[in-house]
Amino acid sequence: MGRKSVNRITKQTFINNVYKQLKMEKREDGYNISEDGDWNVAADYSKRKIMLPLDNCDIYQRIARFGYDSFLDEVRNLGTPTDVLRLMGMDRLVNELLMLIENALFAMKVKDTEDQLKEFEKQLRRLLKLTPNLSSVKSNAIKKSKQTVINEKFFNGVLKEVTDIKYKINTPLNKNNLIFTHKSENDSDDRKKKVVDDVINKV
Repeated sequence: MGRKSVNRITKQTFINNVYKQLKMEKREDGYNISEDGDWNVAADYSKRKIMLPLDNCDIYQRIARFGYDSFLDEVRNLGTPTDVLRLMGMDRLVNELLMLIENALFAMKVKDTEDQLKEFEKQLRRLLKLTPNLSSVKSNAIKKSKQTVINEKFFNGVLKEVTDIKYKINTPLNKNNLIFTHKSENDSDDRKKKVVDDVINKV
């Protein structure tokens, strides 16, 4: 076998190894690495600071609406009044959305998305001030007891506004790649090819 053939085989083997390495090495030193080889710390940040709060908001929305996250929770209720649980769910839902906005504001690079989040924040803070009016306490002199009762019409109106914001907030987050990454496969392939070409040219 000639020297040129050996060099071609060696070079091809090297290329295959580089591609394999780019494809297989997903994590290094505890950080996610994307297929194009770039540090993808944003992936870890998004999971903890964006996706987890979004999932929590679904839970709090169900509690605000029904008093429980699931039917099983309802069956297992240990005696806490449903109206109290719903008020707690509402409070957590609004505060979780506010925290989500705080976590995401710095990443709003697409035009108008930062202003959208700030407007949502303004609306949520306005709604948060209304929470003391969502219920009243009724006293029973005979039983010497007090009961928290939700103002259903007002409560449901506020919950609808908060829920609408929860749905709308996904759009600016997604536009800035905090939910789905809008990178084409061609971008990754081009990056891989560039890595290989750079290494080969140095050989």
